[in-house]
Amino acid sequence: MAVRVRVLYRFTPSASRPFILYGRLGPWTVDGIDAVFPPDAALRLIRTGSPAWQLTVTAPDGTLLAARSGVSDLRVRPASELSRLQLWSKPSYYDTYRGSLRILASSTVTVINEVPLDQYLLGVVPAEMPPTWPAEALRAQAIAARSYAVNRIRPTVGTWDVTDDTTSQVYRGV
Repeated sequence: MAVRVRVLYRFTPSASRPFILYGRLGPWTVDGIDAVFPPDAALRLIRTGSPAWQLTVTAPDGTLLAARSGVSDLRVRPASELSRLQLWSKPSYYDTYRGSLRILASSTVTVINEVPLDQYLLGVVPAEMPPTWPAEALRAQAIAARSYAVNRIRPTVGTWDVTDDTTSQVYRGV
């Protein structure tokens, strides 16, 4: 069972401030592009018109690895258990995620982290209470967080189930 967490909402990229995502710690892929990208490669989205978007993926040394135009809905996935995805464009210390990221680009960019329920809990429980609390309290928080998330999962409705802030449960990714 996967939870869809909205982690970036209505980001407005520009030529001077594009949307940027990095693959970290391991290889990663983009659905529809027949390539596996190395750790620290960067994906950039720049709006080239209405509603056209230009996607580029560059290696850490700046070499162009892939380019596509006209993208509006894409998924970035880790290609190994170690891989993590970092939303460089998110103005927060908590910008790195397990699971895949769905990027929706219209006039703005919205990103949804699609993550298995147990991995979602790894991003919620430590954000909701300190690890120094008694184990029974942490277990109760995990049960409450799981119950809340399962109750919100609606795979056929909308594009996300929960948000990463206090309107749902605080979720910090990795």
